[in-house]
Amino acid sequence: MLNHLLATLFFKVDVPMLQAIKGPVAVGWYSAAYKFIDAFNIIPAFFTQSLFPAMSRMALQRDGSLARSYTLALKLLVMMALPLAVATAFLAEPMIAVLGGREFLPNGAIALAIMAWSMPIGWINSVTNYALIAAGQQRALTRAFIIGLTFNVVTNAIFIPMFSFVAAAVTTIFSEIVEGAAFYVFVRQYIAPVNWVEVLAKPFLASGVMAGVTALLAAGGLALPGVLFGLAAYAAVLWLTGVLAPQEREILRPLVRRRA
Repeated sequence: MLNHLLATLFFKVDVPMLQAIKGPVAVGWYSAAYKFIDAFNIIPAFFTQSLFPAMSRMALQRDGSLARSYTLALKLLVMMALPLAVATAFLAEPMIAVLGGREFLPNGAIALAIMAWSMPIGWINSVTNYALIAAGQQRALTRAFIIGLTFNVVTNAIFIPMFSFVAAAVTTIFSEIVEGAAFYVFVRQYIAPVNWVEVLAKPFLASGVMAGVTALLAAGGLALPGVLFGLAAYAAVLWLTGVLAPQEREILRPLVRRRA
């Protein structure tokens, strides 16, 4: 219950702070952007909840299977979150215009383009949260949530008066990083160290290629085709670099066959 409260405050405390310091107009721009982030965060929520029973069984086995599955889950979530972040950053203006109307432009789009980059980190934190629960480390989670929440409140209090909703959006990213770093202290202790280069390098390379392709076409007013061609480039780079190791493909193969 305490962890749920802290997690809720971590994600929502910036809105009342922005309201108190800058007023309802800034909150409107920021909230329009946050609605998309909340919607996209359904993906890791369902993913991690589906994975949690298996992780709980693996934690009891103490044979390293929890660490292997956790690493694979990290990689899969990063592979999904990065292209979504790139696409959102380039399509932020039409997305905000569709949701709230053109009166929310450009500020709502600026907030969304910034906050999109909180998703890869936040999705990592989502599965890490459940992995630590599976490992029986709820108290460790409480400490990590307190650290992240404290950073969030203090940073917003300092920077919202100067930079308004932009400060709140940027703070969202750095708060996820701080919370993730606190999580990782306990992951190393109770699950296993993570080879972050192995998890992140190839998806980040592919997302960089996607961003480059998208930017070239977006510069000519073709943002949506740019995103589509960028996604194709992203998938091609992942395939060419062999983003999933053979043993990871073996883990996934029965799941793919079952769904087919």
